[in-house]
Amino acid sequence: MNVKEPVQEGCVVRIGIELTADELQPHVEESLKTLRKTAKLPGFRPGKVPDKILNQRFSRQIKEDAAEEAIKAMLPDALKESGINPLALSPVEDTEYAEDGSFSFTAVLEVAPEFDVDKWKEASVERFVVDITDEDVKRHIETMQRDKAVVTEGDENSTASAGDRLTVGMQEVDKSGVAIVGNKRETLVFELGSGYLGKDADDKLPGMKIDETRRIEIQEDEPQIIETPSEGVTFWDVHLKSLEKIELPELNDDFAAQVDEKFESYADFEKNVRDQLNTFAQYQANQRSAGSLREAVIGAYDFELPPSLLNQTLEDMIQRQIQESGNAYDANTLRPYLAPLAEQELRWFFLRRRLIEAEGIEVTDGEIEQQVENYHKAHPETDLEQLKLMFKTGEKREQLADEIIMGKVMEVLRNGVKWEDKPVSFMDILMDARAQQVQHGAHEHDHDHDHAD
Repeated sequence: MNVKEPVQEGCVVRIGIELTADELQPHVEESLKTLRKTAKLPGFRPGKVPDKILNQRFSRQIKEDAAEEAIKAMLPDALKESGINPLALSPVEDTEYAEDGSFSFTAVLEVAPEFDVDKWKEASVERFVVDITDEDVKRHIETMQRDKAVVTEGDENSTASAGDRLTVGMQEVDKSGVAIVGNKRETLVFELGSGYLGKDADDKLPGMKIDETRRIEIQEDEPQIIETPSEGVTFWDVHLKSLEKIELPELNDDFAAQVDEKFESYADFEKNVRDQLNTFAQYQANQRSAGSLREAVIGAYDFELPPSLLNQTLEDMIQRQIQESGNAYDANTLRPYLAPLAEQELRWFFLRRRLIEAEGIEVTDGEIEQQVENYHKAHPETDLEQLKLMFKTGEKREQLADEIIMGKVMEVLRNGVKWEDKPVSFMDILMDARAQQVQHGAHEHDHDHDHAD
């Protein structure tokens, strides 16, 4: 067997391989032997067709079958001789039979990309920092206060005032009061005084009675009731359909005890709210920082990716999305959207693997057992012995080991990049958390437990 010098382009390697007639002959004989058992020709009993006739009638099939078996048998040795560890094999190219009975072909394979593993250390990453303000605490307590409010349905003698919950219908009109067709809201519920409809509404709607209509102005920088672009001021006739009087409980020691008997005073309750908001905010900020870290690290590299593996990664993502969406999407719609995500995911796969090798990251049995113990302490209702049995061997144990290793990878990255603190508000953190919940509510993704300190 003659193995030529490999030719590499990116992650694709081509190796020319030549087999002599003598090396190919055993495979030709095996192909002929198989054909001899199954060939059926007029005038011959099964298995009794002479080899000469078989070679004449089925020459091409014999050669193709022999070539296929020869490739399977000889390719591993050829790759070993070349010192190449392929990730994937593609169909061979340039197959050719020579007149002297030799056979040649070109093996096409994909290998892992080569890159400077330490390049990630040049990355600069935003670390999100959030401080809980008095206003954040106040806003959250007001939400809890409203949850315990006493709601009373208004009657024909009731008048709207700040803090009431109004149900209205709205019709946009021009300056002369003529209705603008299409710009209408049959039912809209909001709290008067909240600024939901703008300042003019908060000023003009107090004092309204049920079935009364008043006209308000909404500026272009205020909320738009109909989601159509507008310039300057718009005019709206607001018809009050119903109202609810909201009686809020007083914020005092009794309110704190009503929330939870463990609070001895309102001050204790307020401190607990601040602590909970801080815990939530820090966790969410760390999650955003971890995502920022991963994106920055991946962005530091532009190495080529193995084509077939990239395509397989994309197709797997597409099929998973289709399944999780209940067939709400088709592959052609998803492909352009998911293509860059597949590239990012595969790049992250190779980077993690190289980091694990470069840093000598591994997991011990003791670390796995400790993780099981930690889970039991956090969830004391679980049976410890059952947990140990669950993670003793098999897929569960491998998954837990992968999680521990990934935690170590993220720790290496966190300690090695350049961090730049970026202050964010609690409301920004909250809105981002809600957006993420909506985005991932329909399905669970594969998490790497990428937490940034």
